[in-house]
Amino acid sequence: MSVFSDTLTRYIEHKNIKVFSLAKYCNLDRSTMYKILNGKRNPPSSEVFEKMTQFMHLTPIEYNFLKETLEITQVGPDTYYTRKSVENFICQFPDQPATDITGSSFSPDPVSEQCQTDCISLVSQQHIDYYVHQMILSESVHADGKIAMFIQPDYKFLFSLLASLHASASLKIDHIFCVGTEYAFTKDHQLINLKYLREIFPLYMAGLNYSLWYYYDRIQSHYYNFNLFPCMILTSDAAILCSSDYQNGIFIKSPDVVQLL
Repeated sequence: MSVFSDTLTRYIEHKNIKVFSLAKYCNLDRSTMYKILNGKRNPPSSEVFEKMTQFMHLTPIEYNFLKETLEITQVGPDTYYTRKSVENFICQFPDQPATDITGSSFSPDPVSEQCQTDCISLVSQQHIDYYVHQMILSESVHADGKIAMFIQPDYKFLFSLLASLHASASLKIDHIFCVGTEYAFTKDHQLINLKYLREIFPLYMAGLNYSLWYYYDRIQSHYYNFNLFPCMILTSDAAILCSSDYQNGIFIKSPDVVQLL
C-alpha cells in the first residue's frame, strides 16, 4: 500500500463508491483499478486521475490532499518534502521581522536570591530562559561584549532575543552549529537544515556583528542521545551548559571556569 492508495481507498469507502463503476467511468478494467487501490500501480495518466476525482465528487480540500499524496507516492516522501521545503523557504523569505522580547518580564530566581554560589542547577526551560535573558542583556551593553554559542538554531527564545537586541556595534556574536548530512524533517515536514537557516537570518537582518561557523554531521549523534549538556552559551563573565531540549542545565559564573570555556 502507498499513501496515495490508502487515501483513495478511504475516500471510496467513505463515499460508498462502487469500484466497478469507478473503473468503468475511468475507462479502466477492474483488475487495473484494484492494483491502484492495492498500491501496486499509480493512475496511468493525469486524465485518469482527474476522472477519478470527478466521479467521487471530491471537495477542493479532498482533491488537493489526494493530489499531494499522489505526488508523494510518485517521487518519494524525502524528495517531495525537500522540494516543498525549498519552495516554502523561497516564497516566504523573509516572512516576518524578529519579535521584540527585550521587554519581557521574569520573576526573580529564588535559587540565585538564596544561594550565591558560582554554579547553579537549572531545572526547566523557563529557568534557563531567565539566565539567558540576564546574560545576553548584560553582555550587550559591554564596551567590548562578546557572546559565543555552540548550539542549534532551534532555541527560539535565544534567537528571538538576539535578533531584537539594540546592541552596541562592538558586540560580537560567534556561533557554531551542526548541519545535518541526512534528510531530516520536523513534525510538520519542514527540512530541518532550512528551518535552521530561517532562524538565523533575523540576526543578519538586525545588523548584528554575527559570525557563523558550521560543520556537517549527523545531528542525532550530537544532540538527541545520552550526551549530558551538548549546548553552550558563553559571555565574558558567565556560561550556560544545557541539554538539547533546553530543560536542564548549569549556570556558571566562576571566572576561572568561564575563562577555561
